[in-house]
Amino acid sequence: MEIYYLYTRPLEIAREAGCPMPKLEMLEAELRFLEESYFFSLP
Repeated sequence: MEIYYLYTRPLEIAREAGCPMPKLEMLEAELRFLEESYFFSLP
């Protein structure tokens, strides 16, 4: 949930304004991957 409000939502707003942020997009994708990996590895 925090990733959405801290990274995904601002990236969507920037994209709509015509300002691509590829490095931040890569960071957001990596954080989402880590979050999903963590939750799936819990017993």
